Amino acid sequence: MEETPTPTPTTVDGPAPGRVPTWHARSGRLTPTKRAALDRLAATWGPPPTLRAPSHVALEIGAGSGEAAIALALSRPGLHVVGAEVHAATLASFALRAEATGRDALANLSIVRGDGRDVLDTIPGTVVVVRAFFPDPWPKHRHRRRRLVDAAFAQSVATRLAPGGVMELATDDASYAAAMAAVLGTTVGLVGGVAERADRPITHYERLAAAAGRTVVDLRYERVRTGP
Repeated sequence: MEETPTPTPTTVDGPAPGRVPTWHARSGRLTPTKRAALDRLAATWGPPPTLRAPSHVALEIGAGSGEAAIALALSRPGLHVVGAEVHAATLASFALRAEATGRDALANLSIVRGDGRDVLDTIPGTVVVVRAFFPDPWPKHRHRRRRLVDAAFAQSVATRLAPGGVMELATDDASYAAAMAAVLGTTVGLVGGVAERADRPITHYERLAAAAGRTVVDLRYERVRTGP
């Protein structure tokens, strides 16, 4: 049976109280083109009225300018793909890229401005994919509490993912890869580890990492049933 997309919020307040931001603050002026794209965001990339639950949902946290989220939506039209991003200029680039592809081709895509952790907590439907490609590694020891992947996030993913669902991660920071593997390896309900590269486009950031000689590490975890 064809997977049926579900409505999702277009904006999310965040981070939730008590949560530390996992991203660097950015400032700067938006170009008129990008500002207009943000103004159109809710109307263009909010959920179409025909979408309904229950459905299968893929969430990309820190979706950037949308290359991977758009590619996933195009390759799996029965899956409702939600791209969450906090930075306004980057979000506008995501919206412009999606507009260039066309709303008809991306009827199963929603774009959310907000903390992906909050989206994960509140999104309706059955979550079958959670992705976070190149989250900020926060390499300084005093900043590591700001990393996305920690015990609380791992437990949230394990709680929301449906059995058989997957989490896909990628980083070019070896210490962060090891830290993610350590946390996720002890999370009840998640099984996996270092894996082959996920099926995703090579982003601008990934090309920069390769040019600098940094090795990209992919991790993949599957949600398994626990208990009797």
